Amino acid sequence: AIVVGLLFDLPVSFLFDAGSLPYQLISAGLNAPLIEEAIKGLGLFLAYRFFRDELDSLFDGVLYGGLIGFGFAAIENILYLSTAVDGQELAILTLMRAFVFGLNHALYTSLTGAGFALARGRRRLGARVLLVAGGYLAAVAVHAVHNLGVTLASLHLAGLAVSLLANWLGVVFVGGLVVASLLREGRRVRRYLRPEVEAGVLTEAQVAALASLRRRLAARLGALLRGDLRAWRQAGRLQQAASELAFARYWLERRGQDENLAERLAALEAEVRRQAAGREGAPA
Repeated sequence: AIVVGLLFDLPVSFLFDAGSLPYQLISAGLNAPLIEEAIKGLGLFLAYRFFRDELDSLFDGVLYGGLIGFGFAAIENILYLSTAVDGQELAILTLMRAFVFGLNHALYTSLTGAGFALARGRRRLGARVLLVAGGYLAAVAVHAVHNLGVTLASLHLAGLAVSLLANWLGVVFVGGLVVASLLREGRRVRRYLRPEVEAGVLTEAQVAALASLRRRLAARLGALLRGDLRAWRQAGRLQQAASELAFARYWLERRGQDENLAERLAALEAEVRRQAAGREGAPA
């Protein structure tokens, strides 16, 4: 991103002095968001292209995008903090970059991730392209507003307020998407694991626990706090296999019969039976 950014900044530097406000507005407000969100989006594209089965829901897209954003921010913060000339500047940079605006890059790339996740469920190529492009442009827009606000803050503190508002409203918005997605995931897990309940492989209580993120985490954390690593591992394996089975059935219903998906479905059904057979560590 640094290398590409420097290349795009070269023509701007011929028109304006590097330290001037017009240069900063174009470089930070336009070039940086377009380039950085595209570079980070490459990771999501690779996940979408080669590991599409892992993008089961909107939550997955937000999660993977957020993780990429956190990784990007970690390196960027190191580079910025290393430029501090004294302890006071270091403290201010740390406060602003790690705390006040600590969720920025995770927020931006989570929007791109949401676009990829939504695209997976669409049959038409045009719809998929529009959703991915929409997520990317939303990330660029919020990123650009933040950068422009911070740049203009040197003229008036209102610029900083704009950046704060854009970022934290974005965080609230994405948080709402996550909650809605988790509730939908829970309903899908309950619906598509009904065959296991009817066959006696899983109980109603287990499926209810598998449909709740809070109860899933509590089951694994409880086993870990008891020092029961076997139960902790088994709970995790059952949770993962059952969730993937539920979503495999969901995608089979959406996309129709598919040889690869049918093979995966059979393997997941066998894995759920195997994990459920030893009930220790299973959510209850």
